[in-house]
Amino acid sequence: MKNIWLLSLGLFAFACTSTPKADQEFEVLVSSIEKQNGVQSLSSQIKQARETKGWTEHELGKLVGLSENQVINVEKGIANPTRDIIHKMQKHLDTELVIRN
Repeated sequence: MKNIWLLSLGLFAFACTSTPKADQEFEVLVSSIEKQNGVQSLSSQIKQARETKGWTEHELGKLVGLSENQVINVEKGIANPTRDIIHKMQKHLDTELVIRN
């Protein structure tokens, strides 16, 4: 099963089948939008904090009770973590994660 990326940009939407190249282009697009708006998504905050610690998705998952694939899906914005998982991530990553609506 392939993942489909969908990013809503007001009246416009961007969708494509998930491939390594598409995933990379999607991350660049999301990062650009976040920089323009001065906002960083929860998924980006988690990935950045994990990478700052030098941890793999597997290592973070073990600490918070998620599989490697679940962490990957959270970091890609495909899955939303529960409040309990967010609190565990904040504790282990030693950072505050900001949730914006």
